[in-house]
Amino acid sequence: MVNEETILMKDAEFGYHPNQQVVIRVPKISIPKGKLIALVGLNGSGKSTFLRTLCKFQPLLKGEIIIEQQSINTIPIAKLATKISITLTEKIHGFNLTCFDAVCSGMIRNASLFGEIGKVNLEKAEKLLEEFNLSSYKNKPLHELSDGIYQKTMIAKSILQETPVMLFDEPTAYLDFASKHELFKTLSALANHENKCIILSTHELDFVMRYCDAILIVANQSINCINVTEAKRDTEFNKLSAGYL
Repeated sequence: MVNEETILMKDAEFGYHPNQQVVIRVPKISIPKGKLIALVGLNGSGKSTFLRTLCKFQPLLKGEIIIEQQSINTIPIAKLATKISITLTEKIHGFNLTCFDAVCSGMIRNASLFGEIGKVNLEKAEKLLEEFNLSSYKNKPLHELSDGIYQKTMIAKSILQETPVMLFDEPTAYLDFASKHELFKTLSALANHENKCIILSTHELDFVMRYCDAILIVANQSINCINVTEAKRDTEFNKLSAGYL
């Protein structure tokens, strides 16, 4: 596993405009490739704000975020979509997309002028539908999918986007027990075997301990990165687990 630096943050402040409310301050932290990284913290600690800022869904209040040696402030949105994918918990509304359409949209940058993604990409999408047990939902509209099936659809789309950085905001929130394990296993393999930087926010601390390589702990308006092997000796992590792990 090659642990090259993928994301570097310097003097970064995450929060909300226009009142400049800061929820997280990061003096300096680097996040490597080749690891599945859990983002953990109490509800309201700023995990979603952190993820949304990394992909420019909301602006950084101060400082700098560098992805693959380039500041995100200088990266056009279209190019940023080749570097970062994100899966949020909110549902997309207002489009007559099927499950298969949504999954294939992850490869939209490979489409021709006529919007065709080609036979090879269609086959990749079909294969991923099978792996995620989504084949029977292929032609079902997004608005008719259950929360769990919708979530798996969006995760599959993100995987097909094939970006070096992948962000997930509570991806297991609506999944059944077996699907949670399968997702963590899939993301762990992607991170380790394809040298991706994958960050997922979660409250599933037992899954974190089993499948993740590192942990970003949000506490006291700051973020600390530790190896998963250090978790049970970390004060803030033990506060989150309340001694139940």
